[in-house]
Amino acid sequence: MVRFRPLPARRKVCVYVFIPNTSKQTYDYESAEPGHIVRMAKLHSLKETWEDEEAVAAAKKRLEAALNYRPKQQRAMDFEFVIDDRRTYYLLSDFRSEEAKEMFRQYQQLEKDYRLQREKLDAQREEYAQAGESERAVMAPAIRDLEERVLQMALEMDSMRRGIRNAEINDTK
Repeated sequence: MVRFRPLPARRKVCVYVFIPNTSKQTYDYESAEPGHIVRMAKLHSLKETWEDEEAVAAAKKRLEAALNYRPKQQRAMDFEFVIDDRRTYYLLSDFRSEEAKEMFRQYQQLEKDYRLQREKLDAQREEYAQAGESERAVMAPAIRDLEERVLQMALEMDSMRRGIRNAEINDTK
């Protein structure tokens, strides 16, 4: 909150942590000291707003836990390949079948080539959209050929994924 802060402090950030109340709490501004109400409105001192010390202590404990939270170390992942409902592989060493491992290496190369061809196709389509009528006539056959190649690669990748799964499942039975 920048309001009511002196000029040098306006370049700093202050984060206020509020404890939600289960019920709405209002201040009786008519019977309260006017200076107190102004200090509350300006958030002059958050401690002045702390009426329930237990709630404040619990909130501080939760904040400390959140600040010190360190997620569990995640497993190293080179890729994500689903074998079946119970197994997903993340490393080449996860494969038990040598045949499936070799097929997966080939699949990775095909996937890389597919991505490159897909990017090339997207770029050519962008160019086509900006081109004039005569340029489009020249570009269209190349784009159609590339679309066909990308489609064939996608079908080949589907077939390879099935083959890899089958090889791994059959080898581990």
